[in-house]
Amino acid sequence: MLEALENIIKQMNCNSRRREDIYPRFYLMNWIRNNLRMSYESIGKMFGKDHATVINAINSHSNMTALKDVTYKFHIKGISTQLENLEFSKSMVDNNSKTLESDLLTCDTIDELKDILNKVRTSYYY
Repeated sequence: MLEALENIIKQMNCNSRRREDIYPRFYLMNWIRNNLRMSYESIGKMFGKDHATVINAINSHSNMTALKDVTYKFHIKGISTQLENLEFSKSMVDNNSKTLESDLLTCDTIDELKDILNKVRTSYYY
């Protein structure tokens, strides 16, 4: 769980336009939107982007997934595997604490995400 969160933070700090960097970012933005139900604006703030960039990333993810783009699948394999391990968050939030959910949903910056990571490490939510 912690490794996946750390990887997310690492991805958010990357501003590269290389495929190996943007494709995981597209996937990550889509994952955050679908799993954490954050607004486009909030997701954009976490990545240092505007809402239009997030919408474009999510649309690009949908298009490449629908086309079964092999290059896209190759570049997102690592982050998708790590995020599968993060699926704990839904059950953990549902079963243990609404505080973690509210913190994740209101998180707008990398620093706030790092604070949440530290709270998880210290068992703050349990």
